[in-house]
Amino acid sequence: QRPAPAVSTLKIGGQVTVSGFDAAWPQQALAWRWQALDVSGIDVQPLQRQASVGRIALSGLGVEVGPRPHGVAPPASAASGPAAATTNASWAWRIGQIDVAASAIQVEPQAGQKLPLIGPLKLALSGLDSGAKAAPAKLQFSAADAKQGTVKLGGSVQLAQRQAALDLFTKGMGPGQ
Repeated sequence: QRPAPAVSTLKIGGQVTVSGFDAAWPQQALAWRWQALDVSGIDVQPLQRQASVGRIALSGLGVEVGPRPHGVAPPASAASGPAAATTNASWAWRIGQIDVAASAIQVEPQAGQKLPLIGPLKLALSGLDSGAKAAPAKLQFSAADAKQGTVKLGGSVQLAQRQAALDLFTKGMGPGQ
C-alpha cells in the first residue's frame, strides 16, 4: 500500500526592527519619522492563507503635514480607484498587540496657519482578528496638545461585524480652546 501524499507546508516566522526612519513626500507636503518600529512574533503560513503577528510597536513617531503646494491635487483615495478583485479564498489573520507612541503631530492646512501641536499621542490596540467569531479587539487612545487639552478614546472593535463600542472624553480641545 502506498503512503498518503505529504501535505505541503510553508512557514515564515521571525521579527523585524527598523530604527531611525525618516521620510518625506514634498509634493504632498508630508514628512514623517520614527525612532523604532518593532514587529515580533511573525508567523505566516501562505499555503494555509494564515498570518499572525504577536506585536507591532512604533515609538517616537513624528508627523508634519504642511499646506499642499498650489496646483497639486491630493492623492487619489482607494475609494476612487478601480475596484479591488475579490476572491473566495481570503486570508485569516491576527495581530496580538499594536502600540503606537507619537511624540508630535503638526498640521499646517494653509501657509502660516499651523494648528496646535498634538503630542504626546498613544494608541494601544489588542486582539485584532479577522475571524467572524473573534472576540472584540480592545482599543485605548490618548492625545494631548500644547495647551493641556486632552482627548481619550477607549472601547472595543469587531472587524468582521464592522462594529465598535467606544467612549470618548475630551478636555480643553476644540475650536476656540
